[in-house]
Amino acid sequence: MNMPVEHRPKVTPPRSGDHQDTPEAEAALKDPVCGMAVTAASTHHLQQEGRPYYFCSARCQMKFAADPSAY
Repeated sequence: MNMPVEHRPKVTPPRSGDHQDTPEAEAALKDPVCGMAVTAASTHHLQQEGRPYYFCSARCQMKFAADPSAY
């Protein structure tokens, strides 16, 4: 008796830390100056007290750099 075989794609469960690479995780980043959604791939970024900040534009980056405590 030959029974039909159903082929399903193998699903690999996410590993710890994988969630940071998802589009949803990147979309959660916001420019601290204007609140616009940004990604870690933004060319406008800087470190402040060991923490990375990402910006939508050079203008927002410059505003933040001039007075980080305001944000």
